[in-house]
Amino acid sequence: TRRLVDDVLRLYTGPRADVARVLSERYVEQSTFSDPLVEVTGRAAVEGQFVALKAMFVGAAARNVVIEELGGEVHVRCDILYRFSRLSGDAALPISQTIKLRLDKAGLIESHVDEWHNAMGLLMRLPTPLSAVYGVWRRLFGASTSGLTMRGAAVADSWAARAFRLADFAD
Repeated sequence: TRRLVDDVLRLYTGPRADVARVLSERYVEQSTFSDPLVEVTGRAAVEGQFVALKAMFVGAAARNVVIEELGGEVHVRCDILYRFSRLSGDAALPISQTIKLRLDKAGLIESHVDEWHNAMGLLMRLPTPLSAVYGVWRRLFGASTSGLTMRGAAVADSWAARAFRLADFAD
């Protein structure tokens, strides 16, 4: 369980290269991810959310990690400290959260839910009919941000590859 949790925390704290690796090794193809802002289905859409996180922050660290196993679920209570820039020094955006992972029989993640312990987290507890409208918004926002992020990452990767080829040619 500890290795699984360490891998999942790398989605938040590790380099972008870890995202695809962790998702392919630990998540089922039709896995779901949700937090107070988005709800997405499919490994590629989940990847888009974590790649977007890497684009918004230059780094993150997990603190105060507590792991609970509850049947087919693993709950991880932690504080994630997000750094905005290298120039911000120790300034960080702290988010206390519980990561809820539902596993299949093979131990792969089917569902990943981030519950934030702040005012934004209350949005996930809106009463009906507001919750239905908000749920639609989260799915639309999640699908659009995942798609745009992965397209942007592909363009950036393509430019980087061209720059390296040009640099090799110049040598």
